[in-house]
Amino acid sequence: KEAMGGEEEEVMVPCLFCEALGPEAELQCHSCKSIIPFCIATGMRMERGDWAQCPVCTMPCKREGFVRIIESEKHCPMCSQEVLISAIQTIEDP
Repeated sequence: KEAMGGEEEEVMVPCLFCEALGPEAELQCHSCKSIIPFCIATGMRMERGDWAQCPVCTMPCKREGFVRIIESEKHCPMCSQEVLISAIQTIEDP
């Protein structure tokens, strides 16, 4: 997202533990100090409602970002194993 003046606006997402908003790129919550899991596809904080995992290594990922990587590279960026898109399942309650 672009803010006024041409600078990118920082995306804020809730902490998985206390719901306090924080920058998407910061993996430690400023409020509760918990370490938030990161997406293996984007490197950003994981969020409820957009949670999946590699079907091979079970590392967390944002489904849409992971699918994009698998469509182009066919392999998980964490375990390097081949992944079928049909095997990537959304997790409702991580």
